[in-house]
Amino acid sequence: MLLNRERALGIMADSGIDVLLGTTAVNFTYLSGCSPWHHWVYRLNTRENFAFQYYALVPRNPDIPGAIVSPNRPGSISCLAQWPSWIEDLYLFGPATEPGQAPPAKAPPEVFRLYDMALTSRERGLKSPGEALVRALRDRGLTRGVIGIDSAGMKPAQLEYAQRELPDIQWKEAGELFRYIRMVKTPEEVALLRKAAEINWKGFQALLKAAVPGNTEIDLSCAYRAGVSLAGGMTVFCNNSCGPWAVNHWEPRDYVLQPGNSVYCDAGCTNRYYHADTNVSAALGEPTQLHRDLFQAMSNGIDAAMAMIRPGVKFSDVMAAQSEGTLASGAIKAFGGFGHAVGLEPRDLPMIQTPWQTAEDEFLKVSHDLPLEAGMVFNLENNTRRMGLGSIAVEDTLLVTPTGCESLTPQEREIIVLPV
Repeated sequence: MLLNRERALGIMADSGIDVLLGTTAVNFTYLSGCSPWHHWVYRLNTRENFAFQYYALVPRNPDIPGAIVSPNRPGSISCLAQWPSWIEDLYLFGPATEPGQAPPAKAPPEVFRLYDMALTSRERGLKSPGEALVRALRDRGLTRGVIGIDSAGMKPAQLEYAQRELPDIQWKEAGELFRYIRMVKTPEEVALLRKAAEINWKGFQALLKAAVPGNTEIDLSCAYRAGVSLAGGMTVFCNNSCGPWAVNHWEPRDYVLQPGNSVYCDAGCTNRYYHADTNVSAALGEPTQLHRDLFQAMSNGIDAAMAMIRPGVKFSDVMAAQSEGTLASGAIKAFGGFGHAVGLEPRDLPMIQTPWQTAEDEFLKVSHDLPLEAGMVFNLENNTRRMGLGSIAVEDTLLVTPTGCESLTPQEREIIVLPV
């Protein structure tokens, strides 16, 4: 499952939380393992239209089953049937879906699940997500105690309804605590992140193939997006900047590539909503010595950081090693590297940069300068931008292992020399 349940239950016990309630697309997906597409696409509308609200609740007591609250819409229950959750009990709200004729024996499993859901919705007859949530909690005897909720995905009127109906429950904001729980990935999450990185590289390979004199940055961006799509992913962003004056994260322009140009792209995609994010540095023709020296200095910095990574080491120690390794050759005078965790968010907890941020909600107050734990996945990045040369960067996605780290980034770390 996606949920690191052992970690979650331990943190819930330490924090005095009886139930975790995920309402945003990120945390519903994390808790349930199911990811209805409309929850992601229409997530900005959830406060105005509760038809697209989904909740997943996980009690701290392992003997009490979890529950899912979902719209009773054909698209919603189709997603739940196609990607079944480990949480079996559904509370569907809205007009009942007619189950129709029972499926024949040869029908695929998801069709039977869809039929069963339609029967369940007809029996319960719940009108709103708030009513469905209250019913789920009452059915489990969870009518007092503390609920940790990421409330950003819940319409205020629905939360107010639940608070009125269950006055002995304390509803406390846990948005940052969710991110803290998600910080250590399960094997299933690591597999999704590894696949996302592979898809991202497919996009970069398509982009590099299109990087020929006469094509534009827009052509390269289109090639990247097509490559990601053909590999089964979804593009999130694609910033590519080419030529001597490409010294920022440009949106793709109509700049026409010329022999001798530097080619840089920082892009990301998702695989089942898990993110990949990295970059490539290339040259149309033989790179200059300065280009090579700058790239090598940044690569040395990442190598030094990777040598420092192991459980128990703090992120500030990793960044200190990255800075020292980057500056050692003298090619780069000022360190500009940083990093960030990656997962269901493109920049998850922690952000790896100074000044160190603080993650804070009603349960949590910790610096992002945390000790490393096995199972963390994060990016380290070095970059420099030089007038007359362009943008150059090195970025790696790293998994913390019990003894060190493993790169999830499939491409070789090198300046890619493109034929003119």
